[in-house]
Amino acid sequence: IYIDESKGIALGHNRLSIIDLSPEAHQPMVSNSGRYIISFNGEIYNHLNLRNKIGVTGWHGTSDTETILSAIEKWGIETTLEQLNGMFAFALYDKLEGKIHLCRDRAGEKPMYYGEISGDFIFASEQKAIAEFTGCSPDLNNLSEYSVFKYVSGNRTTIKNIYELEPGHAAEFDVNSGKLKIWRWYDFIKERTEEKIDYHRLETIIFESVKRHLISDAPIGIQLSGGIDSSLLAWYVYKIKGKGIKSFSIEFLES
Repeated sequence: IYIDESKGIALGHNRLSIIDLSPEAHQPMVSNSGRYIISFNGEIYNHLNLRNKIGVTGWHGTSDTETILSAIEKWGIETTLEQLNGMFAFALYDKLEGKIHLCRDRAGEKPMYYGEISGDFIFASEQKAIAEFTGCSPDLNNLSEYSVFKYVSGNRTTIKNIYELEPGHAAEFDVNSGKLKIWRWYDFIKERTEEKIDYHRLETIIFESVKRHLISDAPIGIQLSGGIDSSLLAWYVYKIKGKGIKSFSIEFLES
């Protein structure tokens, strides 16, 4: 937990340790300069390559969280977002400018919700965490749309006054003025390419992608659904790692 009583700001984090299991990777994490404090959910697959680009010496640990902080100190938030290859959602408190930044990955793999409740700006990776905040009345909303499509479109949610930060978007909350600005930092349509990919190129892309995903300081397993996708991924995992990878299948017993 990080608390700045003078500004009325608190960041809390419950970590699932994947990269760097030591206390050096605990969060919320403070940057070397002390300017930034981050609460980060996800995994950055190219963070070791980014460390070489950043050129910092004397790293405290090997976590990708520390890599993000150092990248932001060197390049700023927008350039750092463009450099990140991974799944992520993070909250960053800029003590110097008095702003809180919320950022979400390109595809929206990691969730981020926010809302202004009783004059307080609240954010979390789960809606229920915000709904339990003091003063929040979790009134249900947009249920007709959810009942038909099984999701709610745009940045709305099924709880009134709670919104979802959309994929490829970032938000900036000014602590002093209370103003919230949201912008789109990644647009899939604009970034897509008409490049034709042959079989060998596709195999290389899959191989490199799976290899990046296998970077971990915790045991790795793969969930097999019985379909082509998971079987293909399992084959590449075996090709890269060899024996010793545990696989799992899940069965639901219906009454």
